[in-house]
Amino acid sequence: MKRPPTLLLGIAALSCLLAAASCARKGSVDTTRITVEQMRSALDARLTELEKHGFCGVVRVDVKGELAYARGLGHADCAATEAMTPDDVFLIGSITKEFLRLLAYKLEEEGHLRMDDPIGTFLPDLPEDKAALTVRQIVTHTAGIPDLVDASGRPVEYTVAYDYEPVSKEQMLNRFGKAALIFKPGTREEYSNLGYQVLAAVYEAATKERIEDILRTRIFEPAGMAHTGWIRPDWSSVRFAEGCLEDGSRWGSPLLDGMWMEDGPSWNLRGAGGLLGSAEDLSRFMDALHRGILLKPETQARYLDDRLVNMRRYGERGMGPAGSNGIFNAVFFWLEKSDFRFVILSSHADQIGEDYARELIHLTARAR
Repeated sequence: MKRPPTLLLGIAALSCLLAAASCARKGSVDTTRITVEQMRSALDARLTELEKHGFCGVVRVDVKGELAYARGLGHADCAATEAMTPDDVFLIGSITKEFLRLLAYKLEEEGHLRMDDPIGTFLPDLPEDKAALTVRQIVTHTAGIPDLVDASGRPVEYTVAYDYEPVSKEQMLNRFGKAALIFKPGTREEYSNLGYQVLAAVYEAATKERIEDILRTRIFEPAGMAHTGWIRPDWSSVRFAEGCLEDGSRWGSPLLDGMWMEDGPSWNLRGAGGLLGSAEDLSRFMDALHRGILLKPETQARYLDDRLVNMRRYGERGMGPAGSNGIFNAVFFWLEKSDFRFVILSSHADQIGEDYARELIHLTARAR
């Protein structure tokens, strides 16, 4: 779902740590344009160096809508017996929230809800203060909902084990009802995993469908994302990268190692994170945004106006969501006008993909 709070990248605004674009001074790094061949050569050299130092993961780059580079690095298993390939499937963490965010616009487009609807319209048993929160406030992390809470509704610090406690939707909503809001709704922004767990429950109530089916029919299938989901894709044709701890021991993969409930992940995770996906599928999502196949034109324009950040370094708007549980890590970066796409996925706790994303994005985006 997320990394420890000191390292967390928020989804509401593109982090300077990730892109170093809108927040950095012009001229602080080389912005000279390079050819795709030069990009490939430079990227190969840097990734070979990282691989020698133990990096295990996948890097993919699409330039002008065409695949320019895809490489698996290191090993897909902690025993270091199987080479990583660009097609391997990883946990993509809080990138899940990006899909939930887009769904708010899609479900409004379909007439299931409105962004300014109070969530009590869909979840009638909530206490008054929670029932008055709006879909928009939860989507934008401005609802005042604490990040994570225990069974009594008290805020708790994140641990990987928290994601896999067997908590039902009803239990999650009960915890939410008990939790105290941490600020007056609409007055500031503060990242909340619990908010997106509640958002998934709102979507289910509004559509009378399961959240994975909502994601599949509105985003994954239209975008051609055949290897993204919790339990619904045909996983028989893919290989899951194993998560490895800092000492090299095996943490595993949630689906293969029985970490989820029968119908999918715990509601401590569902909606907020935990999706499995591939680098190609994340590129397909960016392609679907570029081609405008997920939303009607007027809805797409509103979503992008709300979501994208003006990146002075690149001279256009873009975004770069990230997700992690401190073991698996995922970042994608998209520039709207040029349709430049970058994906980095990693599977070792001591080789955090986000640590390299900033450098590699600067290197590769120069080939636009």
